[in-house]
Amino acid sequence: MLALGALVITPFLNHAGVNVKSSATYMTLMRANNSCEAGIEEAIWALNYNNLSSQLSRLGDRFSYSLNETVNQMNTGVSITLLNSEGGSSGQNGVVNTYEITSVSGGSSIRATVSIRNNLARVLAWNVSH
Repeated sequence: MLALGALVITPFLNHAGVNVKSSATYMTLMRANNSCEAGIEEAIWALNYNNLSSQLSRLGDRFSYSLNETVNQMNTGVSITLLNSEGGSSGQNGVVNTYEITSVSGGSSIRATVSIRNNLARVLAWNVSH
C-alpha cells in the first residue's frame, strides 16, 4: 500500500509544482502587459489633453518619457512618433494625426498605431511582444 501511495503522490506533487511555477510566470506576464496598456492609454490622454501633440509637429518627430508612477510595481516607458497628419485645421473635419505609440514594461512591449481626430482616438493596429 505504501508503494502504491508513493507511485501516485510523486507525479501529483511534481504536477502541482509545475503549475505553481507556471502561474507565477503567467502573473508576471499579465502584470507587464497591463503596465504596457496603461502606458498606451496615458499617451493617448497626453496627446489629447496634455498638449503633448504640440511637441510632435513634423512627420517622424518622436517623444519618449517614463510614466511618473509605477504600474503594478513596474516602471513603464513610452515612445510616441508622429506618422501622418492630414485634413483641415479645425471644426468637425479637423486634423487627423496618426501616431505609433510604443510602451515597454517588465520585458513586455505593446506597439499601437493610433489615429486621433477631435480628441477621439481610433486604434488601427495593436502588437504585443514578450
